[in-house]
Amino acid sequence: MSSPLQIYRADIQLKGYLQDPAQAQAITALERLYQSIERGSVASGSSLYLWGPVGRGKTYVMDCFYRALQGRAQRLHYYRFMQYLHRQLRVYQGNKDPLVLVAKELLKKHKVLCLDEFFVSDIADAMLLGRLLKVLFEQGLVLVTTSNVEPAELYRDGLQRDRFLPAIAMLEQQLQIISLRGEIDHRLAKGLKFSNYYVAQSGSSITANAQVVQRFNRDAGDRPVSCDLALSIESRSIECLYQCEDLYCFSFQQLFVGPRSANDYIALSKIAGCIYLLDVPQLGGILNERKVARGTEDTYNINQRVANRPFVMAKGDDEARRFISFIDEMYDQKTLVVMAVAVELPQLYLGGRVEFEFQRASSRIIEMQGIQYCSNGI
Repeated sequence: MSSPLQIYRADIQLKGYLQDPAQAQAITALERLYQSIERGSVASGSSLYLWGPVGRGKTYVMDCFYRALQGRAQRLHYYRFMQYLHRQLRVYQGNKDPLVLVAKELLKKHKVLCLDEFFVSDIADAMLLGRLLKVLFEQGLVLVTTSNVEPAELYRDGLQRDRFLPAIAMLEQQLQIISLRGEIDHRLAKGLKFSNYYVAQSGSSITANAQVVQRFNRDAGDRPVSCDLALSIESRSIECLYQCEDLYCFSFQQLFVGPRSANDYIALSKIAGCIYLLDVPQLGGILNERKVARGTEDTYNINQRVANRPFVMAKGDDEARRFISFIDEMYDQKTLVVMAVAVELPQLYLGGRVEFEFQRASSRIIEMQGIQYCSNGI
């Protein structure tokens, strides 16, 4: 059985990973937590909150810890965790305190939770998450989570943020806050060739869409291909241009324009080994004031509402938010994404309300080009 530190050192030696002082600091803290779990003497306040810019290896070091525990921890992306929470609350609806029942059920399976990409985008979910974590910590949960922002910056400028401040204070009290703000962006450091991101080159007669369709046909080989079929995802119909076993080809509009949520992309990741996207446009741009009553995900937890108020967004930000959700889920499930895009990646998002979040999506698209990631796909 290898510890997180042993796994990390082996990856540096055998896989050629770069040594990074910020990662080493996080691994040291994870090693201490792992050893205390092994001894059965985990103290209160031992949970960890790993935060920093994209590409610094937050998910990777957390996964070293998760791998070391060998099935004694549960690992979930934030979207899947919230989906699980809402599903179980419906199961226990009508009970005196359903949130306590959900917490007890979660702890029956595992006392350690690895939660990737902690963030808050909706006041209803913010309050729900804060209450659940309070119950879980009281009952002995060990949490290791990653985020792009420190706890004090969670839900910054969000509607009714003052109601979430006690939850932030609880996180700062219950978790050790560790910053991974090293100088190395490990995804960019790998010198990747963009083998799954197609942009029509100047002077070429072959469009990006044509290149992706050719790629689909090459990956499908001699297997039968279905065309123009309707898939039922989360009780809604999504038109699929081409499908061959677990290979699916969609247009951008079919997946990201209209009432879609993270739940759709979670369901899609369960059936797809590779997704091919056509007509991905440039997103973001000129900021406009709008009124909204939702958080990041349209139709997500639809029964919860917050008051209308002016909200600044760029054209295409709704689609950009859904695209970020999609990339997050496919990345987490190691589903390959091949896309035909109007512009090079640095110009894909021109700026807007989700500029910070889009940095994470861009970084993950970069990592999706790597051999290690691709080996999990086609």
